Amino acid sequence: MQTKNCQNCNNNFIITEDDQQFYAKMKVPFPTFCPDCRIIRRMVFIDLRILYKRNCNLCKKGIVSIYHKDVLFPVYCNKCWYSDNWDVMKYGIDYDFNKPFFEQFEKLMQVVPKMGLMNINSVNCDYSHAYNSKNCYLSDVDWSENCAYVHGAKCRDSFDLYGCYNVENCYECIYCNNSYKCFFSIFASNCMNSSFIYDSNNLADCFACVNLKNKNYCIFNKQYSKEEYYKELEKYDTGSFQNLIKIKNKFLNLKMKLPHRYSYQYRSINCTGDNLRNVNNCSYCFDSKQGVEDSKYILNGGFMLKDSYDLTSGGVNSSLLYEAVIAGENLSKSKFLFLVVNGMSIDYSMQCFSCKNLFGCIGLRNKQYCILNKQYTKQEYEELVPKIIEHMGS
Repeated sequence: MQTKNCQNCNNNFIITEDDQQFYAKMKVPFPTFCPDCRIIRRMVFIDLRILYKRNCNLCKKGIVSIYHKDVLFPVYCNKCWYSDNWDVMKYGIDYDFNKPFFEQFEKLMQVVPKMGLMNINSVNCDYSHAYNSKNCYLSDVDWSENCAYVHGAKCRDSFDLYGCYNVENCYECIYCNNSYKCFFSIFASNCMNSSFIYDSNNLADCFACVNLKNKNYCIFNKQYSKEEYYKELEKYDTGSFQNLIKIKNKFLNLKMKLPHRYSYQYRSINCTGDNLRNVNNCSYCFDSKQGVEDSKYILNGGFMLKDSYDLTSGGVNSSLLYEAVIAGENLSKSKFLFLVVNGMSIDYSMQCFSCKNLFGCIGLRNKQYCILNKQYTKQEYEELVPKIIEHMGS
């Protein structure tokens, strides 16, 4: 175990033996920023929730983008970015050992066109960050359909959700999973036809209930028969806004009277963090589910993410990732990434898809053995990259 001093906030932080083993596996030096400063650095790298009106720099049509019209680099609409009307390889530059790597990478960043929105394999999602989705508006979604104002995955026919997974016909829900026709609920799992649910599992036809499991026909945690339930439910007119506020306040009072979990962890072993579901051996991880294992400092980790550190969003079916923002699926042995999908051994790169063995590249698709967007042979690449890494550390 080692104690380091953060170069940013000047606070001490610990590097454990497990951390040291991971950094050795990734062939990177120990971090100089503490975990809190590292996540702040990743989160301020790009703001996905502010959109700007501007024109595509290729087709000149009006678009909505995460990039302001005054940025120095060109921005393309998704149709143009994926088209064959431009050649990303023409921006390639030779590595100059007389200049720092990041100075050269910044030069590349200022000329290579960027994708206006994080929109991949999606249909009619022009105002959304979407992956394999359809008909979504102002959302940040994966594998979703017919949604608006949603942050989640596998959501259908729903509005106003955050952190939800595999839900349908839901409204105003937070961190709900595997549910159908649920409204105004938080941490509701495997529920249906229910409203105002908090931290409950496997409910059907329940209203304003907290901390319940395997129940039907309950109102404010009180059990009713089926006939009594529907008769009692008629007293709560949710079509009136004033009545809705009263119900919310009464529900909140019940919620505050009952015990709360110190951390929401469901079927998770040896973990620290919050909102973890089916996660094992993870430390300081948040908003992660479905098979994330042996990882640390993860925010919104993707399904089946393994053995990774310092990742903000994504990493589906991926392993050995380090310092990444929006890592897509099927990635391995890669580090310092932004929006990279399907690949292996990709370092210091952004907006690259289905590639292998890249170093300092932007906007490449189906490429391998490239440095600063210039093509090399396998032998040339394997000889040059170690020299660049040594140069970066000198």
